[in-house]
Amino acid sequence: MEKNKCSCSEEKDIRAKKCSKCYLSTMRGKSNPMYGRRRELSPHWKGRITRCIDCNNEVDYRNKRCKWCEGKRRSRLIKNDRNPNWRGGLSKEPYPFNFDEELKELVRKRDNYRCQLCGVPQRECFKKLFVHHIDYNKSNLNPLNLVSLCNKCHSKTNGKRSQWEKEFIQNGGNKDTS
Repeated sequence: MEKNKCSCSEEKDIRAKKCSKCYLSTMRGKSNPMYGRRRELSPHWKGRITRCIDCNNEVDYRNKRCKWCEGKRRSRLIKNDRNPNWRGGLSKEPYPFNFDEELKELVRKRDNYRCQLCGVPQRECFKKLFVHHIDYNKSNLNPLNLVSLCNKCHSKTNGKRSQWEKEFIQNGGNKDTS
């Protein structure tokens, strides 16, 4: 008994004209019958207009929410203790009175107005360099515990805290305060 073969020598279903590999290659790009057509012509659309369940705006027929409402929903899902970076509300603690602009400027000057991770100078940033606590303790105002970072690098240091503490201690923990 002879097996059913495609023109490319692959086995194919008896009922099919081509094997799955050849069929898929003919359905790509402009050869696809749905190429350039609107969703109304899709066989899956079935003429229904889907609306966002939160704001009632029209959405793609495959979705329940618009992109904006879906983003708000996801941000609510990872709020507070459901967020992997949650530290029990420590960020809401106030900074000490002595952590003022004068101390921050002293640290920036000590670091030659450069980010201590990537080396970008402050004049190339859109705002002043951030002064970051190496041990993440807001009350530790020892200048050796403070380092200047640009916005991008300061954002990176919010996750994986133990890794960043080790890196700062190895690379920059022994800075001069002069």
